[in-house]
Amino acid sequence: MFSMACAAPPLLFTTMAIAALLSSVLFIEVASFQLSGTSSSNPRIVSSLPRPLQPQQQHAVAPLFASADDEENTDSSSSTTTFATAPESIGEKVFAELDKMRQQFSELTESLTMAKEREEQAKGDVTRLTEKKVTVEAEKESAILGKKRVLSDEMTDLSDQLEGAQDNLRETMLKTK
Repeated sequence: MFSMACAAPPLLFTTMAIAALLSSVLFIEVASFQLSGTSSSNPRIVSSLPRPLQPQQQHAVAPLFASADDEENTDSSSSTTTFATAPESIGEKVFAELDKMRQQFSELTESLTMAKEREEQAKGDVTRLTEKKVTVEAEKESAILGKKRVLSDEMTDLSDQLEGAQDNLRETMLKTK
């Protein structure tokens, strides 16, 4: 899998990393709700959850550990009785946290999609600019070669004229001797 991950594009690897991170956060959050009834990342998440639309029902809270002789303990400081939390509230909290995580995942997915689109656009821009650069270089080379030909032709013409003038000068000098 490591070699496949190395060969994958960076955005795919990032997507896989985000998915793994979200699944581990989900596991931690569910475990945290089961143990404490609050979010591990935000202990105030319980109080910030929306309240249900139906009227609140009083849930019967049963002790997990009852005293051995079924007597009520009047000394509250020595009492270690732990009470169970209503399963509905834990479920509601878990689903609220899941909805929040789904929304965050959706936002991350949207950001990733936009990043992919920007990357595609940037690749297109690079390709277009590279083609334009090649075209400009070819035109420049063509213009330079054309000017070299023109200058070469002019040099040849001037050289021919100079040779002609030298020939005329020699003939004139031979005639005058």
